Amino acid sequence: MLRRIGYKCTVCREQLYAAESANIKEHPDLRVIICRVGLTALSILRCHQSVLAANGPRFKIKAVTDCMLRGQMFVNTRSLLQSCYNFFMDGEFTQDEDGFDNQCSWCGEGGHLMICDYCTSAFCKKCVRNNFKREMLKRIEDDSTKWRCFKCDPKPLASHIRVAGELTVSWRYEW
Repeated sequence: MLRRIGYKCTVCREQLYAAESANIKEHPDLRVIICRVGLTALSILRCHQSVLAANGPRFKIKAVTDCMLRGQMFVNTRSLLQSCYNFFMDGEFTQDEDGFDNQCSWCGEGGHLMICDYCTSAFCKKCVRNNFKREMLKRIEDDSTKWRCFKCDPKPLASHIRVAGELTVSWRYEW
């Protein structure tokens, strides 16, 4: 029987549970965990709690979108529409005039991108900051050294890949 251990999507940081394997997907390029479902009951609850905390108990929440309209970004707005996996897979990736990616190779969004010195891939600071310690971001931003992205050198992803692998084995043998 699967344990109800929580993991987080490496893109939106939404809580995922091993016992709900249908909610978890492996990133097609990086082999780390990303979510497969859209908005969850837990994220709706968190959103509502944050709106009430900001506006007082008399505030009436009419819909989940009130959280976004009131500026309470507790829920990833993208997850209202689709999961991180679907967003990444459905996205049309473009390149700039020099041939470098315009979107993050992890989350599929734009933002403050860091370009690999060995290929055309780019990764946003948000994904690096959310999944590694600060030293990793500082090391990447250090102009004195060339940076190999997580596609060229997946070693920094080892712990994330190991978790994804363990979950995959759990699904295969324990269901």
